[in-house]
Amino acid sequence: MPARQPDQSRAIRAFTLIELVMAIGLLVALTGAIVFSFSSLQKNQQLNEGVDRLLTLVRYAKAHAATSGTPLRFQLVQIESESAVDSRVQVIWEPDPFNHPGEFVPFAEAAPLSEAVNELVSVQPAVPPGEGDDTGAATTDSVLNDFGLYADGSTDHGKLIITSRDTEDRRRFLFELAGITGELKTRQLNSNEFSHTPEVTY
Repeated sequence: MPARQPDQSRAIRAFTLIELVMAIGLLVALTGAIVFSFSSLQKNQQLNEGVDRLLTLVRYAKAHAATSGTPLRFQLVQIESESAVDSRVQVIWEPDPFNHPGEFVPFAEAAPLSEAVNELVSVQPAVPPGEGDDTGAATTDSVLNDFGLYADGSTDHGKLIITSRDTEDRRRFLFELAGITGELKTRQLNSNEFSHTPEVTY
């Protein structure tokens, strides 16, 4: 039986140039699809995680109010600088209501949770202050909304709009404190709901 020629052996083992180009093109396309899908998932996750952390923050503050018997307040505060206007959430409390009634200070135990929320999402009033605002306390120029969290589990009624700090994610969520029942509700808004909500730049 005659031996196979060397040229024929190389032709059988090797890829052609067209096959190699097609393989590389397919690999690049698959890599691009994976990166795009991961990027989209990451953007959506930022808003979802921010909403979850906001719920955790308020639940933690409500639990502390219930166990300590001392009301806390959940606030949305406007922060201004030379180049930007932003809003931040914070929890404050009255550490010594008997000797220093009415003196509220930041609740230090909730500060890490507040920062985690503020890094991921922007929170804005659903109803501009002074226009049907139903918060439990009068607001100042810097305090956009102020909600009481009480020892019996109830809260002041109010609504806030949550958006991602990633401007490519255009979704918005409504965060609602239900009042007497103390229930916390969130849901995704459609494009027409609360369309009057002012833009906050950062």
